[in-house]
Amino acid sequence: MGDKFDKNDLRFVKADKDATGDLKSLLLHVYEDEPTFRYLFNANKPAYSQRVRATIREAVHSYFDDDHTVMCLYHKHQLIGCVFIGTSDEELNVTHNPIWYAKMVLTAGFDATDRYIKYQQTLVTSMPEHPCIVLPLMGVHPKFRDHGCGHYLMEATLEYCQKYYDKPGIGVEVANPEYVKFCEGFGFQVMNQINLGETSTTVLYKSFK
Repeated sequence: MGDKFDKNDLRFVKADKDATGDLKSLLLHVYEDEPTFRYLFNANKPAYSQRVRATIREAVHSYFDDDHTVMCLYHKHQLIGCVFIGTSDEELNVTHNPIWYAKMVLTAGFDATDRYIKYQQTLVTSMPEHPCIVLPLMGVHPKFRDHGCGHYLMEATLEYCQKYYDKPGIGVEVANPEYVKFCEGFGFQVMNQINLGETSTTVLYKSFK
C-alpha cells in the first residue's frame, strides 16, 4: 500500500444493508484479537471464533433491523473502518430483546451471552449522563491503522454526532492503553475501569456542553 495511500480518497458515509457482509468481515478483523472480546467470549475455549462471528452477526443485523446508524469509512471503494452509533438506552433495550437473546444463546452460548449483557450494563451505568450517545463497535482494519485513519474516523464521528444527535455527550470503551490516550486527545475523560479477568477496559466520556 505505502505511497499509494491518499487521505483524499477517504469517504465517511452512512451504511445500508448492502454493506452487511463487508461489515461483518471488517469487524472480525478488528475484534477477534481484542482483549475485551477474548475475555467475554472465552478465547481459551474451543469455538471462540464462532462465538465472535455470531456476536458480530447479531450486532450488525440488529442495528439495521432497528434502523440505527452505521457509518462506514472507505478508502476509494474498500471498506476500511466503521462505527456503530447508538444511545445508552438503545443498547440496554437490545440486550433485553428476547429474540436477540435467544439467537445469542443458540450461537454464542449462555455463558458468553451472560457475560456480554452484564458488561454492556456496566458500560451504560458508567456514563455520567443519560441518555447519551455510545459507540458499541468502532474500528479500522489493522492494515490501515498507520495512516491516520483512526483520527479521521473519530473526527468524522464526533462531527456527525453533534450535528444529528441531540444528546449531552458521547461514551466509548477501549482496552488498549494507547487508545485511552488517543481518545483523551479528542476531549474524552476517563469515567471507569472495568476489570475483565487478567485484563481491563476503560470507559471514557466526552461532554458536548
